[in-house]
Amino acid sequence: MLRKFLNWLSGSQGVNLLILMAYFVMVVMPHEEVGLMISQLFRPYSRDTYNFVLMLCSLGGLFIYMYMVYKNHNKPASTLVISYLVLNLLLAVVCFKVLFVMNVEAIHFVQYAIFAILCFPLVNNYNLTLVYTTIAGAIDEAYQFYVLAPERTEYYDFNDVIINLIGGVFGLILLRSLSLGTFRFTPKEFLRSKHFKILAVFFAVIIGLFASGILVKNYDAQDLYAKFWLVKTSVVGFWQERPAYNFRFHIVQPWEGLGIICLLLIIYSRLYKGVPFLNESS
Repeated sequence: MLRKFLNWLSGSQGVNLLILMAYFVMVVMPHEEVGLMISQLFRPYSRDTYNFVLMLCSLGGLFIYMYMVYKNHNKPASTLVISYLVLNLLLAVVCFKVLFVMNVEAIHFVQYAIFAILCFPLVNNYNLTLVYTTIAGAIDEAYQFYVLAPERTEYYDFNDVIINLIGGVFGLILLRSLSLGTFRFTPKEFLRSKHFKILAVFFAVIIGLFASGILVKNYDAQDLYAKFWLVKTSVVGFWQERPAYNFRFHIVQPWEGLGIICLLLIIYSRLYKGVPFLNESS
């Protein structure tokens, strides 16, 4: 059924794009409001109860997901799929232990797994899908930091960008279990493609904002020219403690976050291996 749905989306690019955009705007970007609503439901209970219930929900979702991968998997692809699945599960555990402030942040995995699944039929390429999913996650966090809740956030949340990327990989692993074909790009073809132009514009805007001083790394009240910044308040040490709640987490710094994101993109760049090429030119 999933394969039929994806094939239909692939043949209806305009509809696919509208569905993806509607999903991103209506489901993904308001994720903080969803988290606050869930927090309100658990207000009469302790934080430990809140996290425990959310952990159980996450495990339930994980079992359903693994069943879907097992049910749909193509046996020749088993080794690759299982290897990447185990790696991504380990990274998800690291997120729980190191990057999560609250277990409700596991919703990022679900949201961006679905985003990647909906994005794939637009490009029919595993690597491009992951790059676009990562960019969408970065835009989502920028919206939260600069527009949705600037008074409640002290830094651009690279933690969540990384979590979003890992969530996108969960979606791609499910697609990879179906051995869906991928478009093949030679370097010359990619440079001529619309995807290169889209990515070039995106990165040119970011570089331009930094070069012009409109976007800076650290907030400075004396810098009247800067309109955007990545860090309002500098952090000290690896762990950030919250003694009142008996927990700690790590805040990923900008250059650290960019390095981790690039490393993950490289690690998952072979996800397409073993699937048929849909064409020899794009």
